[in-house]
Amino acid sequence: METKKLSYNHDGISDCSFTTSALVLPKVIGLDRSSVIRYSTLSINQLAYNLLSYHYYSAAKAIKRKTHLHIDLFNIALLPTLPLFHFVRRKKKVLAYHLALHCTCCNELSH
Repeated sequence: METKKLSYNHDGISDCSFTTSALVLPKVIGLDRSSVIRYSTLSINQLAYNLLSYHYYSAAKAIKRKTHLHIDLFNIALLPTLPLFHFVRRKKKVLAYHLALHCTCCNELSH
């Protein structure tokens, strides 16, 4: 199987769609209020640095590509650690949502 790297502009689009889904879906599928707030915080963080990154779809070109990619790697490294926390691990619906979100993020990496 041949994989292709995402262009930096496509990464910006992908980050925006990932952020939007992480911002909207927890409320839509009925996760508890604290989980909605936690996932909203994570997605607003990603939206902020994505809007400030140096690509075609950003609002302000303040963050260089290399810095953006380092922040992406940090966020990707953070996602698998969240099930260690009780607010994800003890609630089956939150854990299922988190695993789906993590799989989506890993799928983005493989492209």
